Amino acid sequence: MEKVFFMSVIIIDATSFGAPIYDRLMELKLPAVPFISSQTASEPEKFKNVKAEAWFITAEKFHLGEISIFDDDVLKGQLSGVKFVPYGVKIEIEPKKVTKDRLGRSPDRAEAVV
Repeated sequence: MEKVFFMSVIIIDATSFGAPIYDRLMELKLPAVPFISSQTASEPEKFKNVKAEAWFITAEKFHLGEISIFDDDVLKGQLSGVKFVPYGVKIEIEPKKVTKDRLGRSPDRAEAVV
């Protein structure tokens, strides 16, 4: 059986270039939720920020088989190319520049999934 996907909410990076897009979605009364990766995680004792928490939860859901992706080698490479790094006793995601240097590009598709 083919899976059918539809979007009930738009999650958008509401910082920098995404801020005016988020504002416009709000003006249009579309169901948008801001994602600000530097915000405090819901488990601040475990994660440095929301970004680390989101990546960890996504990885966990893949591991449990709760989510799957299309057969996209670029996306698979990006999802597996972003590294968790220790931040004291917390979990952090490596800086985007480090990921970009290693992958040769920004992990845009992976970030969209996360």
